[in-house]
Amino acid sequence: MGEERLVGSDRTISFNSVRYSTPPGYTGVKVWCRVVGEELSITARTNSGDLSEIWRHTLSTPGVPQIIDEH
Repeated sequence: MGEERLVGSDRTISFNSVRYSTPPGYTGVKVWCRVVGEELSITARTNSGDLSEIWRHTLSTPGVPQIIDEH
């Protein structure tokens, strides 16, 4: 499933020293991150208990966060 992260109060996670945003509704939730090609896949457990990918970001480098405005 990938590396486990906790979504912060700013709705972001840190992966390889880069901040990545998550959609609203995941603050304080445990998610899993894994690299898929040139992207970071973020997966979370849904209300029904299933695992689902909630977002994909292009991989970035430290100092260049990937923050989506609608997040």
